Amino acid sequence: MKREFSRFFTRKYILIIVPILLLIVILGWSQNTFAANDSYRSSDVYSDFINGLEPYDTQEELQELYDSIFIHPGMVTPGMQVSENSKNIYYKTLYKIALEKNLPYDSFVDINNFKYTQFHYYEYFCMYMCMFILLISIIIGSFYQTSDFISKTAKLVYTSGEKRTKIIARKYFVSLISLASIVLLFDLIFALTGLKFAFTGAKYAVMYFGEQVFYFTYAQYVCLNIVSHLLMLIVTYTFVYYLAALLKNGIVTSCAFLAIALLLLFFNQYGETSTTAIFISMFSQGIAAACTFSYGDTLAYIALYIPFIVAAITMAVISNFLIKKSDYSR
Repeated sequence: MKREFSRFFTRKYILIIVPILLLIVILGWSQNTFAANDSYRSSDVYSDFINGLEPYDTQEELQELYDSIFIHPGMVTPGMQVSENSKNIYYKTLYKIALEKNLPYDSFVDINNFKYTQFHYYEYFCMYMCMFILLISIIIGSFYQTSDFISKTAKLVYTSGEKRTKIIARKYFVSLISLASIVLLFDLIFALTGLKFAFTGAKYAVMYFGEQVFYFTYAQYVCLNIVSHLLMLIVTYTFVYYLAALLKNGIVTSCAFLAIALLLLFFNQYGETSTTAIFISMFSQGIAAACTFSYGDTLAYIALYIPFIVAAITMAVISNFLIKKSDYSR
């Protein structure tokens, strides 16, 4: 296993591709971080994080604001009143949380509002990290094992007496662990650098769906998105790697998946709320997807991952089964 790790980090194409992709991610992120705020230059992007939430200075003022909001107990008509009632639920819930936790004004930030906070800083990075994970999974997953065939060492490696499925599994785990370490490292680096915006006072990222308010601390927000990134890496890399191992052809596999990735990005631009949008949102912004696609239902959110996980496991099982019968002597 140690020898395999050494091989992974001495492969020339890996030493070239990974830094280049990371550089592209960092440059793209740095050029676009908070770019959407250009239209907000006239307002203070360091305050008023929740539109409509009235400012307060003391707990007494906060209690008065909380008491002043009336929520209709049942369904109301017409539609405008329903909308107003929904807003009241939102604001009253935030005031209640602020009272319980003794929070000052502007402790909450709407993750959909473009403001200068640590939450948005890290959120921008997440979008580019998702692109890195997708590309690195396709490129390395396609070529790490199949490079043995390109370098003409396949016959020597896979007919040496060691089970070929064991060799392929070892290469899979070593490469996956290595890539996961890189993703985790950069996620943590940018999560920590995002703390330079902690001076804004934003303590909770807030999402509101289906008359339910969900709020997360920065640590929770980072951890849940890291889990989403690692899960995306595992699912994508597993499927690509074992398909390439089955086909014994990295070029065909990489070209096919790059084409699929481009199609996913194309359809996502047109707002397709289908498997495409779910995949991209769920793995790149796991928390937002939890609310958007399952309306806060934890079980429904977990169920969204099942088809992708099953597809990856199925590919690995089928590939291992057919590899046993493949002819590796040529």
